[in-house]
Amino acid sequence: PVAGFTGPQMLMFYLIFNLIDTTAQLMFREVYQFRPLVVSGGFDLVLSKPFPPLLRVLFGGPDVIDFVMLFILVALMFYLGAEFIHPSLVQIVLFVFMFINSLVLSTAFHVFVLGIGVMTLTVDHLIMIYRDITSLVRIPVDFFTDPLRSLLTFIIPVGIMFTFPAKVLMGLLSWQFILLSFAFSSVFLFLSLIFWRFSLKYYQSASS
Repeated sequence: PVAGFTGPQMLMFYLIFNLIDTTAQLMFREVYQFRPLVVSGGFDLVLSKPFPPLLRVLFGGPDVIDFVMLFILVALMFYLGAEFIHPSLVQIVLFVFMFINSLVLSTAFHVFVLGIGVMTLTVDHLIMIYRDITSLVRIPVDFFTDPLRSLLTFIIPVGIMFTFPAKVLMGLLSWQFILLSFAFSSVFLFLSLIFWRFSLKYYQSASS
């Protein structure tokens, strides 16, 4: 075992990290195109239409390669779980909810990035910082010592986003942390939406 985790458990952590990361990239691909949209003045047209502008700039078109990758990841997780992990039905159900919770956290982060991008045009840099930080938790956040572990869990919640779903699937997460995860994501998403509305008030139109 490594830091108390077996080989199959470590592999499951890695697969779930990639599952969440790939799904988030598939969903939020349009965020990577936001800066050119603002610079070119195309965002003015987005704001002028009745369709919610946040949905337009947040969700992008899917990529077939992402779907193939997701299928492979799920297949590997199914095999690993059946052969080595043996999760109960409750653990599987909780994992599904924690997976959704991770996507909520990822949504909130990308909304914050878009809001900052409206005011400063620094979307590209922030996304790369996000990619660098998430790469730290390809391994369980438990490997880090405090204060870094607490920072990556409760301040920059990549620990909740990537480590907690795997731990709940393997029965390694307490109910207190499960409930805390849902509460944290709800608050984070709520604050991101407030910030998005705030940022629109300071948007400088390309035609102004």
